[in-house]
This record gives sequence, C-alpha cells and structure tokens, in this order.
Amino acid sequence: MTSLWSRWVGICTEREHGRTQAWFRIALGTVVLWDLLGALRSDARDLLYLAAADGGLTSGRRLHWLVELLGGQEPAVVQGMFVAAAVAAAAVTLGLGGRWSALTLLQLLLAIRSLSSNTSGGYDLVIANGLWLLVLSSATATHSLDCRLRTGGWTSDRLVYAFPRYLMVAQIVVLYTATGLGKRGFGWYWPYDGLHYSLLRVGYPRFDMPWQGDVALLTRIGTAVTWYWEAFFGLLGVWFVAWHGWMGARARGWARRFDLRWPWLGIGVALHVGIWATMDIGPFSGATMAFYLAFVEPHQGIGSRNQTPESSVMMPVVVAHRALTVSWMRSA
Repeated sequence: MTSLWSRWVGICTEREHGRTQAWFRIALGTVVLWDLLGALRSDARDLLYLAAADGGLTSGRRLHWLVELLGGQEPAVVQGMFVAAAVAAAAVTLGLGGRWSALTLLQLLLAIRSLSSNTSGGYDLVIANGLWLLVLSSATATHSLDCRLRTGGWTSDRLVYAFPRYLMVAQIVVLYTATGLGKRGFGWYWPYDGLHYSLLRVGYPRFDMPWQGDVALLTRIGTAVTWYWEAFFGLLGVWFVAWHGWMGARARGWARRFDLRWPWLGIGVALHVGIWATMDIGPFSGATMAFYLAFVEPHQGIGSRNQTPESSVMMPVVVAHRALTVSWMRSA
C-alpha cells in the first residue's frame, strides 16, 4: 500500500515543460473564441437567449448565479455576458491572466448556457471540462503573453505540474469510450446505417445531399469505423499508461516500440474533419480535437522521440499564436 501511495504521489507531483499544456490552451481558447464571435454576429442570438418578455424563446429557466447577480435575463446583461466571454476567450488564447482567465470564461459560459435549452450540446461539457483543467494547470508558463510580460520572451523553460495533462488524456479516453459503448440505438450495428440516418436529421446536415443514397457503402464504413474506434479508444489510454512506465518496464518497452497515437488520433482527425465538412453541430469537433494535443509529450512531437520542440507538429500553431499576440499588442 505504501508503494502504491508513493507512486501516486510521484505521478501527482511530476513536472514537465509547459509547452503541451500551452498548446491545449491556445487550441481550446481559439475554438471557444470563434464560436462566441459567431454568436455575437448572429441575428438569432437575442431570439435564442432572451426571455419571452423581451422577444426571446426562453421562459421559466433556472438561471446561473452570475446572471442573477448581474440583474437577470435582461437584453443588456445577455449582450454584456457574450462580449465579456469573448474577451475572456481572447485572454485564454493569448495566455493573459493565467488560470483566472480560464475560470472567468468558464463561469461566463455556464451563465450563458443557463439562459437557453435550445443551443446546448455535448460540446458544452467538453469545453467546460477543458477550461476547468486549464484552471488547474499553469498553461501560461510558456507561449503566452504572461510569459512575455514576465520574462521578456515568448517561451520559457519553467516546469509545470504534469497531472493536468494526464487528466486531459483521461478525459478524452473516458469521453470516447463511453460514447462508443453508449451507441446502442438503431443503425450503430449491422448494417451500420447510423451515419446515414444522422445525415438525414433536420438541423444536422450542412447542405443538401440528394446523392447520399449513392454513397451508402461509404457511410456504412464510416459508421462501423466510428463505433469500433470509439468503443476501443481505451486501448490508447492503456498505451499512454504503459508509455509512462506505470505498468512496468516490459509494457513500457512495448509502448515505446508501437506508437498507437498515429493510427488512433489520425482516424480521429479524419472523422472530425468529415463531421465538420458535412454536419453543423457547433464547436464539437474543434473542442474535442484540442484534447488530442495532450498525447504529445512536451519534449517530442508525435511519432518522434528525438524531435525538438521548434520542429514539432505544433510549430505552425505556435507561429500563428505569436503573430496574433504581436498584432493584438500593436493595436492595443
């Protein structure tokens, strides 16, 4: 028992470079910011979020404490919360304000979600969990405006606790596995017509698909791949545990020899790109794929143990983030 406790304490106090958690922050913040900007531009925002007395569709909702504190479901309050949430999302993306920006954004999104039952989706929980993990982490230690203000440089070798990244991995493993095992309705088993019927649901398709029946074989293959990939996603979680040596030296050797991230996450990217291209289901794909970054070890890129940080798969994101931050600072 003492040995198990010691190993658990070791995992919880392990430190690593903060770049991977910073990439997750940038990706998730960008997804949320883009979604909020779309809501601010939409003419349907007031209709969806205002009370019936002000011309909206909602009534009798139990409101978040922040809404009540600000004065209730008034037009000015609703508009102000969306603007404040967009500012907080920009701060998270730029890495300004540390964990407090993430906590502020989380509370604002929960408050906005309480306004309407017509705009919520599973992605709300994914985003909320991701923001809470940012609250627990030191995701602005590097690749952030906080780092720039603190050290004079965009990057830092400051070490951060690794457990928030481990929780990110656990989150996405549980999410996919539970989703796959929960797909027990019509169409998800033979003859695998689940994707076909999903594309026929009102509100999901991004555009008309009169040719859908001609590609029934492709949608059946997509349904089967989706179900098995999700239901057995736990294997990637086992691989992650083995890779870190938490299952013994032999399992670690196997994990170092067979890198399961490429095939598993590659399939995930392909599936989510396909979902985004054919279906309009909000920020689900972007928010979910942000968690994929947790599988990238801070000292390496995917598939290469000796890859340097600046040549990793995230280099384009880092460059874009720096350009965005510099542009923001010049315009401020």
